Amino acid sequence: MSFSENQNYRVFLRRKEAAFDVWHHYSLICGGYPTKGRNRAILATGDMYNAATDQWSELPAMANARCSFAAKVLNDYLYVTGGVGVGSTALSSCERLQLGVPGAQWRFMANLARPRYGHCLFVLRDKLYVCGGCSRDGVPLTGIEVYDPALNRWSSVRPLEGRGARAAPVSACATFTVSNKTLR
Repeated sequence: MSFSENQNYRVFLRRKEAAFDVWHHYSLICGGYPTKGRNRAILATGDMYNAATDQWSELPAMANARCSFAAKVLNDYLYVTGGVGVGSTALSSCERLQLGVPGAQWRFMANLARPRYGHCLFVLRDKLYVCGGCSRDGVPLTGIEVYDPALNRWSSVRPLEGRGARAAPVSACATFTVSNKTLR
């Protein structure tokens, strides 16, 4: 089945405030909520597109349905952090899924120090860093947290300071190409 004929393709394009990352030749997307139809429930599901075979497959459902969160692959694990859960609750939870292992399930890891949504997650020197976003009450966050997978622990890093330092939610508009079709 080609990319354009695959039913998951349509689901993929109709997610809002979902998170995605890439792993080898796979595009991964999870969470968010449908942009079409009456059901606007936050999703725990995810999909994985294999660019080498032009096929979609489902990821196991996350323990927490979430939107406005961040996802990043580190050492063949897909990590998801924070976001907004069911009932519009800001989350501090962190989950990870081991990729490439049949039957793997999401597992809770240490929580972030503060609940946050709309944040950025990046990898540096085999650690995850989370920054920006907003707190439970919508206040922009300046603090940075770092996750050490070997210790399963988040630590706070000195907040952004100094002249011109401002807190602001982080948002991103992602565009990437799969099978010569640009997705926005």
